Amino acid sequence: MIAKKHILICAYAANPSMGSESYVGWAGILSISRKHRVTAIVHGHNRKDIEKALPSLPQKENLTFHFLGETHRWHPNRMIARFQDWKWLAAWNKQAQVLACDLVAKGSFDVAHHVTIATWRMPSPLGDLGIPLVWGPVGGGEYFPFSFHPILSPVAKAFEFLRWLGNQVTLRSAGMRHFTKSVSVALGNNPETLEAFARIGIPRDLMHYLSQSFLPEQKFLSRATVDSKVQRTHSPISHLPSSRPHPRPPISLNIFAGGNMEGRKGVAIALMALSKLGRKGIAFEFTFGGLGPELRHLQNLAARIDFGVGKVTLGHHFSGEEYRSQLAGAHVYLLPSLREGAPVTMIEAMACGAVPIVANAGGAPMVVDESCGFVVEITTPGEMASRICEHLESLSRDPELLNRLAIAAWNRARERCMEDTYLAGIEAAYEKATAKIGGGGFG
Repeated sequence: MIAKKHILICAYAANPSMGSESYVGWAGILSISRKHRVTAIVHGHNRKDIEKALPSLPQKENLTFHFLGETHRWHPNRMIARFQDWKWLAAWNKQAQVLACDLVAKGSFDVAHHVTIATWRMPSPLGDLGIPLVWGPVGGGEYFPFSFHPILSPVAKAFEFLRWLGNQVTLRSAGMRHFTKSVSVALGNNPETLEAFARIGIPRDLMHYLSQSFLPEQKFLSRATVDSKVQRTHSPISHLPSSRPHPRPPISLNIFAGGNMEGRKGVAIALMALSKLGRKGIAFEFTFGGLGPELRHLQNLAARIDFGVGKVTLGHHFSGEEYRSQLAGAHVYLLPSLREGAPVTMIEAMACGAVPIVANAGGAPMVVDESCGFVVEITTPGEMASRICEHLESLSRDPELLNRLAIAAWNRARERCMEDTYLAGIEAAYEKATAKIGGGGFG
């Protein structure tokens, strides 16, 4: 295996056994190391899982890891834990900066690349190294609308306000503006983050869109089955049938969403929509696979709602085959998140032929369009719930529409969210960073 460049990667979060940010870091490192020699600085809590996975990797000769930091125990209060996390991250960044300087002094690197933490709100420890720096893809530029605060729990309201306040501080940070001067290419995973880049001084010609979330070919194919809740017709997605059989309308919809259950996910809006749907006599099962700080608030809310002939399950943790089965059995992926980067679970669900219904915010609408699902405009909670209900009802009453969108969702995920797409964007960023030219390689 011939590596083209030597890349110094910072990936605070990178773990082969975890999801979310840790999945982003690990998947990014693996993808890049298939073509380049990679030296990665990661947090020490990832050591055990990385060292277990490393021997089986075909590109292991291209990988060198440096582990920094010890595992901490977070406070049970989410707000206090958030402050702890940022404090520990800032301290880790200082350690990582010292190590990065030492590595650059002793070795020969072509590019420095910050992968995680994947947010624009904190400078990377890879700044000021004297080598080209690719920042991202990172996100976090999305804002939770103040007008939607009433759907949140008190803790979630406080969290969103503090996050907004933190964004304002970052926008005025001299340290942040100094860091951006060392950025050769900035990759944002949604339009809102690209706007945040501009506001902290990154020139437009150095910014490009690239999703941080993607599925490797093997993982995509492992998700790729066509499955009806009523009549199972398992088929390899590489031989996707031209039709997906369903009983005569209206059918009972199997609806799924997943992730960390936070207020920003818009689950309260989904529950309003499902109440309208169930009271119209349309049967459904909605499952949210995941736990999180907003779980009790949403469970209490669901207990007060009449879902008619529908059924709602919140806070079930799935893993392994159970998780894949849930995705494969879903007709619809419903998560009208009001602040979202690029949801991996949505991509996995689309790979299973689930029709996505999302809010017009963050990275989701960069993947979903009217050809494969529904993008709901952010207006008011009530109006959004009504629109979602209309979309769900149309899918229930029109199996041909459901079938067509399911196939289109698979195709869309295949076109936009595969590893090849991610790697092509990274390659273009490396070429642009090292050549110090504008526009090359990006659409």
